[in-house]
Amino acid sequence: MESDTNPKELPRVDTLKLLRLIELTTSTKSSERTLLVCLALHADMNKRYVCWPSYDTLAKWTQLHPTTLRLAAAGLEDKELIRRVERPYTTNLFFINVERILAEVAEIRKVEGDKLAEEIDQIADGSAGSPQAAPTDEELQDDDEIEGDEPVASLERLLDGIVDTWGSHPNFKKYPNYRNLLKKDLKKCVKLAGDIYIVDHTIYHIAMQNEKNRKWVADSKSLGSAIAGGFPSWLQQYKAMQGQEA
Repeated sequence: MESDTNPKELPRVDTLKLLRLIELTTSTKSSERTLLVCLALHADMNKRYVCWPSYDTLAKWTQLHPTTLRLAAAGLEDKELIRRVERPYTTNLFFINVERILAEVAEIRKVEGDKLAEEIDQIADGSAGSPQAAPTDEELQDDDEIEGDEPVASLERLLDGIVDTWGSHPNFKKYPNYRNLLKKDLKKCVKLAGDIYIVDHTIYHIAMQNEKNRKWVADSKSLGSAIAGGFPSWLQQYKAMQGQEA
């Protein structure tokens, strides 16, 4: 994406007005709208509508799976309603494009008439303060410009899911620190897949959600070995599934 040499000024829209604008948009639906509303609730107008939740945090807020949220974020970005920066081993940066939302809603005034047009004008009249410049790509990429929360503990999140699914496995009773031992097997999966998120999604969709695979892991002598041993095949299935959905 090209950098902004002359950043545009953003209208100052407080949270309630921004939510009203999102309500009026017609290009978003389902998980995209849920994500956009969630970001609007946590974006800071004084920091140019930027927020930095991880997908794990967004999943807790929205009750949507991280895979669904990633697809929703991609859809919003395609519509130019947000910009995002995915930062490995830490949280993401999301910028809500208020100007684009206003432009989309302004199109509705042609259909809905003067009453709505007046409301839109009141929302965008700068009543919340003076306009400010939209963040440049360099600022969004600069970790020192906009503070984020703590790095995402994706491996810990995956371990939580494994314990929830296979917590009754004998290994947990036999080895009190078995959760930590599982990390070694999961790191093998990460090395193969190259991305902790792919490991997370593969195990969730192919192993946990498949009754046959879930039972096979549960009945195995070694839980960690079963996951590490089954993962290459699961990864192929997951990639094939993603290819069919694309």
